[in-house]
Amino acid sequence: MSFSASVLTLYPEMFPGALGLSLAGRAMERGDWSLQPIQIRDFATDRHRTVDDTPAGGGAGMVMRADVLARAIDHAAPDGDPRPKLLMSPRGKPLTQARVRDLAAGPGVVILCGRFEGVDQRVIEARDLEEVSIGDFILSGGEPAALVLLDAVVRLLPGVMGNERSGDEESFENGLLEHPHYTRPQEFEGRPIPDVLTSGNHARIAAWRHDQSEKLTAERRPDLLGNGRTVETNACLRFFGDKLDPSELTTALGGNPTEAIKKGQSEKTGKPAKTGLWLISTEIQKGDQLSHQIATILNSLTDDLAVWRDLVERFESDMFCGVWQIGKPGMEIDPAVMRMLADRGLLLDLDIYTNTPVTLSENNTPPGTARPR
Repeated sequence: MSFSASVLTLYPEMFPGALGLSLAGRAMERGDWSLQPIQIRDFATDRHRTVDDTPAGGGAGMVMRADVLARAIDHAAPDGDPRPKLLMSPRGKPLTQARVRDLAAGPGVVILCGRFEGVDQRVIEARDLEEVSIGDFILSGGEPAALVLLDAVVRLLPGVMGNERSGDEESFENGLLEHPHYTRPQEFEGRPIPDVLTSGNHARIAAWRHDQSEKLTAERRPDLLGNGRTVETNACLRFFGDKLDPSELTTALGGNPTEAIKKGQSEKTGKPAKTGLWLISTEIQKGDQLSHQIATILNSLTDDLAVWRDLVERFESDMFCGVWQIGKPGMEIDPAVMRMLADRGLLLDLDIYTNTPVTLSENNTPPGTARPR
């Protein structure tokens, strides 16, 4: 099912506007998304098609009427329509990249474009409208803001950007501003491309870009950093032991490991394993997902605590967690998850990496998760 956008406006001729061009326009032609502008005046009941009236209590300007807007909204989004209903408003919650991603993952959106002094509060409450702002400034109406929101959302729809990873390092995707970009010519008016970008060393390039993003964010948008934040997390349940038999643990715990090996068996390097290993690891995830990741691992295995106690007594074990942070935001883990670890006798081992870009191993786990300390 394609993404469906309905826009309630007094100026439907403003749509699709720029959305009919470039990536968004081609995506619309392919049917990846659809746009339906709806004229609010069509739902007025008088011969002048009046949609506004003077503000209760007096004051300048006019206010859009609740009854007219309610009829328009009900037409665009009848009962059962799962799409969120947004009102573009300077007093709304700031639009973030995280909210954009949430909208792009949904079935579509219904957008009400305000005009005049504003919208009658009663229709906002009665139709459960989510007020959204694109910045601390005033526009002549909600239409330009709606175009901005839709452009941000549509470009994230599957297939719209040719390379699905094109947006991974853009500003705000990881909570930082994007790093500077360079291309040919090699030198422009005496300014060369930084040597690191032409070195061919991908680890150095990634580190440089991350460092530049942090510096730009601290200089231009320190509000994004606050006291710091958790960028990514990973959890890994590990058992080690010279007498460890991976098949025994697989049977006892009732789950398949991400990696397992007996002592003496050949590792990927060709060398014999110095000890037995059995582990389950989650994918590295953006944001602070640690409690969820730990719970996901434990809930996928047996809940027989006697089995856990037996294995923990016989083998070295822990829940090894990698945490990547900017600044010093601290760390919180759900008390219920801590209880799950305690009931099983598992040690929680936190490795916190600060202001360091992530370097993944071959199995997409943090460095060091596959070996005992």
